[in-house]
Amino acid sequence: MQLVQRATPVIVFHYDEIGLKGGNRPRYEHIFLNRLREQLQRCGVTVEKLVLRESRVVAIGAAPLSEAAKGRLARTPGVASFGSGVLLPRDASEQEIASAARGFAALLQQRGSTFRITAHRADKYYPKTSPEIERWLGEAVGQEAPSLRVQLRKPENNLVVEVLHSSILLWIREDGVGGLPVGASGDAVCLLSSGFDSPVASYLMMKRGVRVHWLHFHAAPATGEEAREVARALAAHLAQWSDRKARFATMNVFLLTKLLIKQAQEKMRVVLLRRSMMRLAERWARQLRAEALITGESVGQVASQTLSNIATITAATTLPVLRPLSGFNKNEIIRTAEWLGTAPLSSRKCDDTCAMLTPRHPATKTQRETIEREEERIGIRDREAAVFQTLEENNLNEEGEED
Repeated sequence: MQLVQRATPVIVFHYDEIGLKGGNRPRYEHIFLNRLREQLQRCGVTVEKLVLRESRVVAIGAAPLSEAAKGRLARTPGVASFGSGVLLPRDASEQEIASAARGFAALLQQRGSTFRITAHRADKYYPKTSPEIERWLGEAVGQEAPSLRVQLRKPENNLVVEVLHSSILLWIREDGVGGLPVGASGDAVCLLSSGFDSPVASYLMMKRGVRVHWLHFHAAPATGEEAREVARALAAHLAQWSDRKARFATMNVFLLTKLLIKQAQEKMRVVLLRRSMMRLAERWARQLRAEALITGESVGQVASQTLSNIATITAATTLPVLRPLSGFNKNEIIRTAEWLGTAPLSSRKCDDTCAMLTPRHPATKTQRETIEREEERIGIRDREAAVFQTLEENNLNEEGEED
């Protein structure tokens, strides 16, 4: 990308839903700005300043993004679109604007053979209409790079031109995931396994602005260390899109599994353990002032995830339980995990705490009253206080590693 004399290199970020927040919009924009500042630091991108300019964030003085940085920013909750480009003063001449557009030609050729110009005028006093800008600058780029073809639908390159009241922006659009920036919707605790489901569930809630903390249950010495290592790695991977307040914890439920195997009715064991996990997760969540729990449950996927059993398990906690995968099938979950980058970790074979208790004929239609009587009979709640004392927690630092 060649710069003209009065062009400043920038990265432009757009949000979507924040624009609908009315009187709360400044608060969301402030959080969005903070998350972008953190993400740029993590990507190693140095900027002179990060400013909010007419409903978009502009990183001024930033070098073009690497492919790794683009991949990370494309998955950052709250970012609807972004891209590297240039900023011109509002009084830039037509010659300067055309020269700036032509400066993108070589880069567009490297990225593909088709392009389009997409123009937006926030300043309606600019003499050219948006379609006129698109035709004018499309011709300028085409003259500079004759091998490029204009393609309005699904082009390989989309050069965006934005005429603002204070400046003019030209940048190559990259798609983001949209949603809300992490921290905008409060905190929640995710019951994190070493499998595919719960990491995807936690990311989907991060995309809704939830700051997620991760709690992994194990049953050492009955289960090995590998599941804990995978869970830690999953939390670290996901934390790259969170902020520095995110936490990861483990808890040892070996006492509970031992009790359930010895005393509980076999068909109820998994539901009983899941209810205990809910109560233990709620206790940690309240310490963190988190307002909800998150699970990776999908309706009907396994015996403990029938509607009856989900209702019985949910009744164990007074916090809302968010289940963003309720309507997903396994293939959809795995595809999302592949896109998210958690699939290689989730594919590793590990001991599963709940699988230790899975009977040949599990109960698929439990009733709350029956389960509560079973809990009272075996005294499982009396063991939960001791289990909670096994809690080991850590902050996740800016690189997604444990402090």
